[in-house]
Amino acid sequence: MSDSDLSSSSDEMISLTRATLRSGRFQALASVRRNASMEMSLREAGVLIPDIKSDKWRLHRFLILGAEKGAYESADREFTRKEVKCIDSLISNDHGPEVVEIIKRAKLTGRGCQRQTAIYALAMCARSTESSTKKAAYSALQAVCPEPSDLLTFVMFCEMVSGGTGWGRAQRRAVSDWYNSFSDRPMELAEGVTKVQKNGQWTHKDVARLSHVKPDSPFIMLILRYVTKGLNESKKLPSPIDRDQAKQWQDILQYLEAVNNTRQCTGNMEVQGKIDIIRKYRLETSQMSAALMRSTLVWEVLLNQIPLDLVIQNISKIDQLDDQKTILERLGDVEQLQNANVNPFAVVLAMKETNDENVKKTLAHSFELCVRNVKPTDKKYSLVHWVGKELDSKLEEKKSVTIGDAIATMATIIARATHRDSEIVTYTSGEKIKLEFPSTDALACTNNLIAVNESLSVLVQHVEEALDSFDAIIVLLSSPAEKFKQTFSRFHFGVGTTRLVIVNFASSDVTVEDQKNPFMLQVVGFSVNTTEAIMRFVEGH
Repeated sequence: MSDSDLSSSSDEMISLTRATLRSGRFQALASVRRNASMEMSLREAGVLIPDIKSDKWRLHRFLILGAEKGAYESADREFTRKEVKCIDSLISNDHGPEVVEIIKRAKLTGRGCQRQTAIYALAMCARSTESSTKKAAYSALQAVCPEPSDLLTFVMFCEMVSGGTGWGRAQRRAVSDWYNSFSDRPMELAEGVTKVQKNGQWTHKDVARLSHVKPDSPFIMLILRYVTKGLNESKKLPSPIDRDQAKQWQDILQYLEAVNNTRQCTGNMEVQGKIDIIRKYRLETSQMSAALMRSTLVWEVLLNQIPLDLVIQNISKIDQLDDQKTILERLGDVEQLQNANVNPFAVVLAMKETNDENVKKTLAHSFELCVRNVKPTDKKYSLVHWVGKELDSKLEEKKSVTIGDAIATMATIIARATHRDSEIVTYTSGEKIKLEFPSTDALACTNNLIAVNESLSVLVQHVEEALDSFDAIIVLLSSPAEKFKQTFSRFHFGVGTTRLVIVNFASSDVTVEDQKNPFMLQVVGFSVNTTEAIMRFVEGH
């Protein structure tokens, strides 16, 4: 077949797909989509047709979305082995080392929308009975779990997936190597193990003892002695003779002593003496005692030096401060916002947590800057607001914000970061209405929304007509479980290469079903990462 014949054939197949959709012959389309020759033509025309039956495809879905069944649940949830059957299946078919490489690649490229998915998948591989898989998994521990908090999460997941079967030689060696990997940057380890004391039931004290670490350097020995036996015992260790090493040793010891002091502070009389320590060592909230966390003086220092995402999470504390100038300047600094990768929805949450009008005004500007930081795409979106009287209802996971706030946030991001011909629409009396969302104040844009009370057939017709013109169609609704199930079933047809996303803000009673169509995504609830998850899906990740 010549190139021109192939191109003609591909064009005909794609045209047939779209024509079938327009005519509503969904069964005929499904038959065509199953036809091998059409699939080959689409592939050769440059259209990706994922193999949804493939365990590797399901693994990618789990790593990116947090579920192999192709749905994104915004609420925090616990993973279970039976929900990630693809990993055990791949390992049993001698693909274990390849699974580990996929996990590493997903972690290093930052493709996952949930931080813990790659760690859980690695734990499953590490506790495999297949030796090459186990070896590959433990070799990847430092790449997949670079932070001290990640290590505790990994150990917790290992115990979960294997029922607490104990620590074998491979795990002890891998964890020991993990600690020793900080030999050339020991202060990073000292900071990390003091910021994260516990994850689940696991502490670094437990992990260091069980792994029988043999320190590669005096600095690792010092830090692990502090972790396992406390400050006084760590002070008993002899300092290195080399002058440079002795200086580094003292720096680490003084840092550990500073954290020890702030952790043990119990009374208001001691607070003033800790301020200089907090400022000098740039300590964070997790390194403070409860008494210090109640002090306005401490928060005045913390909010001026902790990472900007933590400032936004603790924004209500700013209301208590007399001097807000420096903190407000940080919130309006485009470079700091970009470096901290602050999510626009996190800023919206903060706006609902403060009563200070000056702070709200600054956060509105922060929101605009964060929206500008969203990676742009040339994909054309059709975003359909289909929420009714629930617009003013509170989000289940974020009680301070409403469904309307979430819609306005997503719409503002879509309007700013996607193709100029993207649309944001709703319907009233059967008529399509375009909504405007400038990237200035998402909460103000909530007033642009109206409750929708239209026949579902209008929505179905919109989707059919939009298939030809858009790369992605996103439907936003809030429905009880049974009604949502009926709505979703109306869209169980092939959608060509256009991606269709159904978002349901009512998350508590919705059962997520396995998604058989790789071009459709079901989203339940709404969180900080929801818009990012949708945009990655649309990009074909």
